Amino acid sequence: MNVEEFERRLHHGEKLVILDDLVLDVSEFYKRHPGGKFVIEHCVGTDIAKFFYGGYSLENNMFPAPAFGFKHTNYARMIANDIAIARFDCSVDGSEVSNCRLRHDLDNKVNNLTRSFVLETCDR
Repeated sequence: MNVEEFERRLHHGEKLVILDDLVLDVSEFYKRHPGGKFVIEHCVGTDIAKFFYGGYSLENNMFPAPAFGFKHTNYARMIANDIAIARFDCSVDGSEVSNCRLRHDLDNKVNNLTRSFVLETCDR
């Protein structure tokens, strides 16, 4: 599923999220999510990796320290795989972005095991 189709389906009311390279249909799962349906509803249309792998939390943005986001289990991963409906193609206009640089100044180290990073596209 490309970006345009993802956005079109969201516009038509589908409840979709992205995890890694998978598009998940959470239109039924959000009703029985152990963390509550608010968590899922808040994330519709976004990449949920930072929440799924425990590097981020909706509640108080993980402050006061020390706070850790919830780390999902292997069972949660099996559920995610079961509700996957497509692989996400993040290419732009049919061409993949291959000329980019890592922006260390924008890194976010959550803890010793989790760090987010930013890739910036470069002019060709």
